Amino acid sequence: MKTVTSYSKGVLAEERAAKQLKRDGYTVIKKRYKTKFGEIDIIARKRDLIAFVEVKAHQSVRDSLYAVTPKTRRRIEQSALWFLSEYPEYSSFDMRFDVIAFSGDYRMRVFVVNIWTMRGWWGHNSPIRFVLFLFK
Repeated sequence: MKTVTSYSKGVLAEERAAKQLKRDGYTVIKKRYKTKFGEIDIIARKRDLIAFVEVKAHQSVRDSLYAVTPKTRRRIEQSALWFLSEYPEYSSFDMRFDVIAFSGDYRMRVFVVNIWTMRGWWGHNSPIRFVLFLFK
């Protein structure tokens, strides 16, 4: 019997999330973008918006959402700024932080749009909004 590792579960969740984003009209710019601060699972573009997407797959969607801790958010924020410095052509785009959370069996996923905003980031329009999409 083949053992499924946490790593392979994460890769599968990220692939499914990228497919969903493409179906929703996004262009995936980077997957597993690594910086000295950490990794961003998916960076996607839709018109003049850049979405930095964290993908989580735990036993329940609730556990997946709770896994996005303040430390996780800081890592993603720092990596997002690094990305913008490395790719200045995106520096004028609006930016957003999203989470796509899966249940352990991948039957349920939740796409939370603009789940948090980065404090002190005055260079972009990031209105506070909280939108939740459920997919089966």
